[in-house]
Amino acid sequence: MATAHWPLAAKRAAARSDWLLVGAIVIYLCANLPYLVSWPAVNGDEGREANAFWVASGVDPSAQTLDPVFKHDPLYKGGLQQFTVGLSFRVFGLGLWQGRLVHLIWGGLLLIAVFLAGRRLYGPTAGAVAVLFLALSQPWLVSAHIIRPDIVVATLTMAAVYCALRNVQDGGRGWSLLAGLLMGLSFDVHPNSLAFMPMVGFVYLAKYGWRGVLKRDAWLYVAGIGLGAVYYIVIRIAPDPVHFLDAFQYWIGVDKRPPALATRGGSPLDAELGRWTQYLGHRWMEGALLGLGVLTAAIRMIRQKRLDPLLVGWLVSLVVFTILVSSKTEFYMILFFPMLILMVAAAIGDVFEHLGGSRVVASALVVLLAVGVMGFEDNFRDITQAASNFEERNYYSLTGEIQAVIPPGSRVIAPPLFWIGLSRPPYYLDFVDFYVWERSRREQQVNWAQFVSQINPEYVILDSKAKSDVTNNNARFMEANADLVASFRHVNYTRVEVWKMRGAAR
Repeated sequence: MATAHWPLAAKRAAARSDWLLVGAIVIYLCANLPYLVSWPAVNGDEGREANAFWVASGVDPSAQTLDPVFKHDPLYKGGLQQFTVGLSFRVFGLGLWQGRLVHLIWGGLLLIAVFLAGRRLYGPTAGAVAVLFLALSQPWLVSAHIIRPDIVVATLTMAAVYCALRNVQDGGRGWSLLAGLLMGLSFDVHPNSLAFMPMVGFVYLAKYGWRGVLKRDAWLYVAGIGLGAVYYIVIRIAPDPVHFLDAFQYWIGVDKRPPALATRGGSPLDAELGRWTQYLGHRWMEGALLGLGVLTAAIRMIRQKRLDPLLVGWLVSLVVFTILVSSKTEFYMILFFPMLILMVAAAIGDVFEHLGGSRVVASALVVLLAVGVMGFEDNFRDITQAASNFEERNYYSLTGEIQAVIPPGSRVIAPPLFWIGLSRPPYYLDFVDFYVWERSRREQQVNWAQFVSQINPEYVILDSKAKSDVTNNNARFMEANADLVASFRHVNYTRVEVWKMRGAAR
């Protein structure tokens, strides 16, 4: 955390190393390009996000959101993610590859931000090692290959940490304001960024102690968050406060009710532990390595009697997720992994500092450790297998088969994961998200028959989960009111049925 003054020659050498690292990251991103569409399988969140960003891009003025009942969701994730994906859609057109490409680029920016923050916290060796381990991890590989906001939030968080570190080490209060603004804007991407705002603040506590709360630098960080809050109010709340409140009451009060306020279900702590055990259950070597990184960070902090902002920030974020975040999806692992990997890299960097002429051998061993422990071999096998039998699991092959039995322009109810493939020009569908019914069912006690009557679709597309929901709510409704015109079974997408409603409006 101390201010460092490098000789000119050292600065030039560091700059050359930085550009070599950036070049390696670019090459690695390019190596991922052939697998963007084949792995992992498309999920419903990607359909919803792509739809929202396509509508917001303005490329097609006739484009509509997937929810004709509750209309546009003012809480919907967007911000910098929406801007960048929308820009890709404007340049390259609507498509799965176009959306995933943007998130791969965000993944590269995350690796750079991790290096910059790690170098200032633990040294250049730790920063480089962290890039290697994170790039080979499953959370990074998955998050950089799907249209979800998690990789964007992680990138903005680590960039904010770097800006705060640069401020306390080199001066320049504009860096503190920028750190706060990045965290404020990350909230507009996804509210989960709230859990990581304290971590950036701990950078000031680590530098100045409790006096840090009175420092102008720290208050500039808070001011930056405030600017982000003003932006959020102007963009999300001010246009229609009543609509925002209605959406907030459902998404936060019902659908994603904080575990600490839930009246049903098990302990919030058990649920959060379940997320970690589910991920690390069959990755015991990775779990041991991450645990070792946390342990060594704690020992270092105690010995140095100085706060480690990543360690304490990670612990605080765990508490926030335990009591406030109901979704325990593994997609959120990327939010925690940069801190964990940096703590592991710091421990490895400490070992490197005590090595003499054997650093080349040690570097090779670190690469082997990263490949083996982080599960890259298994992930790479899955990726290449998905590409080798791509036609069996090709998302566009499935949506192409669906297009063959549904005329363009038809009104359909379908799970949102099909939207990208079924709504690209020139093939347009009047598409309604099947899971709008979930909200209607919860808020208005609308059964499946009533929902179908309200939407009046010509076709209904059901995957296995959607079919189960329909059957449990209205057994035999589809058989009594529609004709099964096609059925497909695809790897990753289970059984998909296309039903044509009898007597629907044309």
